[in-house]
Amino acid sequence: MRKKSERNKSMYRKLLSIVALIIASLWLAACAGQSAPQSTTITFGFTPWTTTYPGTYIAKELIEEHYGHQVKLQDADVGVIYQGLGGGSIDVFMDNWHLLHADQMASQEGKVEDLGRIYGDAILGWGVPAYVDEGVQSISDLNQYRQLFDGKVVGIDPGAGMSRTSEEIISSYGLDYEYVASSEAAMLTAVDKAFKAQEPILFLVYRPHSMFVKYDIRVLEDPKGIWETDEVHVVANVELKDKAPEVYEMLKRFEIPIEDYEAWIAAQEDGANPEDLARQWIEEHPEEVAQILGRQ
Repeated sequence: MRKKSERNKSMYRKLLSIVALIIASLWLAACAGQSAPQSTTITFGFTPWTTTYPGTYIAKELIEEHYGHQVKLQDADVGVIYQGLGGGSIDVFMDNWHLLHADQMASQEGKVEDLGRIYGDAILGWGVPAYVDEGVQSISDLNQYRQLFDGKVVGIDPGAGMSRTSEEIISSYGLDYEYVASSEAAMLTAVDKAFKAQEPILFLVYRPHSMFVKYDIRVLEDPKGIWETDEVHVVANVELKDKAPEVYEMLKRFEIPIEDYEAWIAAQEDGANPEDLARQWIEEHPEEVAQILGRQ
């Protein structure tokens, strides 16, 4: 009887050990499932503007390296990007001009969130080569020089905020000019051609941009104050904070000096790869990266 009782006790202890092992395994699995963030795809709206590249590619590199999510770049006109942000097909846009895109943001109220400023001191306006007639100093003078510029302002894509403001400028100043919308690439080609030939041209100017490094530009005065110095913000679909909370928090801390943007743009125009530039910036700016990642 004693042996039988000891065998029963031994079996009972083994059973308890097995049950304890199963419970511990289940508990560990549950904890692992709770602590490991689920990988997802985050879609960034991407315009062909040079100002869109630096912030987008740096954010992409940091997200994929530190948070394990995949980043998809969705090429689109800026108007389509804001519709996508509101509808949820696009999660993030890294090139929201706070003043110029105010209407697009207002149209998506409650659907799109402003996560904060990336950089300020973003000059906007119209410019001419410094070699043209010195009398061309102000937008209000332009009707006197209509023949010089063939009555045209060379601009970028029609959906851009600067395009709408340019139309407002023409109307407000009563200018006998036509705003010629094209693309940033087409405008820059026309600007480069004019400077090389020392010909007059009236075109959009803005920072950050390598045009101020490459060319001697005269920014025209705006007595009515229609053009304003802008700043660029990160904006996101409101569901990003639930979809990828760690990315949401990172983007709220995302700040890069405007001078770094201009250095990037100049390097890219000289043939540098944007992915290489992103990695280079991250390697050369450990303090800024630590701040963005919330590790300071």
